[in-house]
Amino acid sequence: MPALRVLGRRWRVADDDMPLVSFFALLFHFAFIPPLIAWFAILHGPDTVCDEVLEFTIAYSGILATYSISFMLELWTVIAGLQGTPLHGEPRRLIPLLVALDAICHIVQVGFVAYLSYLGSYNWMRPCDVGGVMWNDDAFTWATAGTFWTYCLFYLVFVILAHGQSSKVENSNESWSKTYMNSLWMSLIWLGWNPFSKTLRDHHRERADRVGKNLKSLFGHSDMTLSDFILGFAYARHKARHSKNRVVLPLDAVGISSEQRTRPSENRTVEDVSSIQYCTTVMKGEPVGGNVLHEAEYYFRFAMAAYGWMMYMLGEGFFKGIFALCWGGKGTLFPMFRGKPNLEIACRVLDAPRDSIIFIREQGQEHNVLCYVISVDHDRKCVVVSVRGAVTINDNVRDVLLEPADFDAWVESKVTGWESRPPSPACTSPKHSNYIAQGDYLEASRATLCDILESGILQETVTSDACKDYQLIFTGHSLGAACCFFLALYFQKFIPNIKCWCFSPPLGLVDKRVAERSRSWCTTIVCGKELPPRFSAAALDLARDQIIYALACVKLPKLILAYKLLWSYKSIASIEDDPQENCLDSAQDARDYLNRYLESRNSDEYRRYLVSSADRMTVPGSVIYFQPVAGIERKASSTTFDFHVVTPDRDYEAIWVENECLNAQGLIFSGRFLADHMPDYAEEVIRRMAASEESNAE
Repeated sequence: MPALRVLGRRWRVADDDMPLVSFFALLFHFAFIPPLIAWFAILHGPDTVCDEVLEFTIAYSGILATYSISFMLELWTVIAGLQGTPLHGEPRRLIPLLVALDAICHIVQVGFVAYLSYLGSYNWMRPCDVGGVMWNDDAFTWATAGTFWTYCLFYLVFVILAHGQSSKVENSNESWSKTYMNSLWMSLIWLGWNPFSKTLRDHHRERADRVGKNLKSLFGHSDMTLSDFILGFAYARHKARHSKNRVVLPLDAVGISSEQRTRPSENRTVEDVSSIQYCTTVMKGEPVGGNVLHEAEYYFRFAMAAYGWMMYMLGEGFFKGIFALCWGGKGTLFPMFRGKPNLEIACRVLDAPRDSIIFIREQGQEHNVLCYVISVDHDRKCVVVSVRGAVTINDNVRDVLLEPADFDAWVESKVTGWESRPPSPACTSPKHSNYIAQGDYLEASRATLCDILESGILQETVTSDACKDYQLIFTGHSLGAACCFFLALYFQKFIPNIKCWCFSPPLGLVDKRVAERSRSWCTTIVCGKELPPRFSAAALDLARDQIIYALACVKLPKLILAYKLLWSYKSIASIEDDPQENCLDSAQDARDYLNRYLESRNSDEYRRYLVSSADRMTVPGSVIYFQPVAGIERKASSTTFDFHVVTPDRDYEAIWVENECLNAQGLIFSGRFLADHMPDYAEEVIRRMAASEESNAE
């Protein structure tokens, strides 16, 4: 931090990231300087007789000179980059110039190595007599050229990934929109985005403006790069884990309000930011009964079945997943190539016959319609609609489309039956709506609901004689949980005895008053420290302040701090900073940076709009929280982030908590925020909790 600005562009790397890049380039150049000097010593020695060596001498002289200059520039960059702190950039002021000069040297190196490659390909140099021994340097020529072109390939990949926007538009909505579109092109087909589909390209271009506007309002006030954010997250996590502050939720139990916890002041000053507390939070509530946990375990299987073969292979293993897709149940051969892989996996996950799966809406069959499964459970006399969670990049982008939509029509409209259709959501100012909901979740849910109503399959199933008295159940995980809530909210107006299970829904989902009314028929389950049930514009706003303030308190160079935090856990206790309340007293650079940041933050009206809207929304229904049990010894993670853990490595307690507790808790700085959210991990936690309650009852 700040981002590197060179050649008229703002790059996606910070100036204090460059020592790491320059260090590897330095090693490459240093490795070839001694052999190049030895080449000159051999070919121009007193005992060497060699003809037609002038062309090679020119090529090698240019390579040796430019390698030596690059080595010195890169060494200087490494030394300068290890000075100062993340917010104290004065000692690194020469890095942009050094990087520009090194880039020029690399361009010259390309010319000399290209000339050397040309000479080597035509065998211009004949064998030389070195002290009576014939010597040919073809091997050295091709080693020099080959390693350089390989090095250039990696260098080019880095330049492409780090290439940023023009300095003229570096922090505009347009620049953030372009960053979003570039990330889609780099992902290509990964996460389900096909760049050759004109429909998808147009769809993402329409979304790019909204995504850019949101990202600019939430992240555009600080000159941070991705590495700064990761380091700030890791350091904030360190401060929270080693803090002696402890907050017990609900907050009313300790006499402070949610507003005091989340935002000390809407127009913050440096003093407000420096008063931010890094603390551990503990929730208290009534224990959850075994019957509820068994029911949650049972219906979570339907949510897992909606994920289909992709999540099955992730959770069960590659070879077992391949076997399931090649050899189906009851001797069915190659269900993948028969167009029914998701049907096969759903039957395996539910341990149910094929005729119990009534319908599967596959990915991409209808625009903006989420994948869902309609199944019948004759043992429990219920019809289950399960919606798949976020898998594709299109699904995951919905999390940053934070604009609220008018929800009055959904709440207040009278639904007469199956022939009715839901109203279209419209983005609006919270001041003009009695009820609001997250706009993009609502839009996708409406498209899915219309698809269910127009197909008539659910109506035919529910009204059939075989299922006439069956209960209608909705269940989903993550994005699927959000969609299931809106579906259940619509159907409960004309179908009695509906039940909805929302596993890990997003926090900024629906108006708090609507969430309160749904407590009788909707249950939300939150697992450990997972991110989505704590993710909203308000929580993100506070977390960003915490990350920036953590970086302001750092007294070490960025790369040294990164080493201590991410790899050297034995030395993590050696991280020194001043007491939290005084850490800015002697850091004028940090105070100046924070003043600029807060001035930009406080003047952003759109940020206020997103944050105030998020304050009105929460997760739906009654909330069950699987809280990690403190004091359980476990092996410490060797990294900052645990992305996927199948087997639970800690104990939990299941308690009923208030929805407002999740709003008050905010984002938890933990490497578990993704691992705890993975559906296969959550399924195993629920299974263990249910089994534990059963053994305790016995």
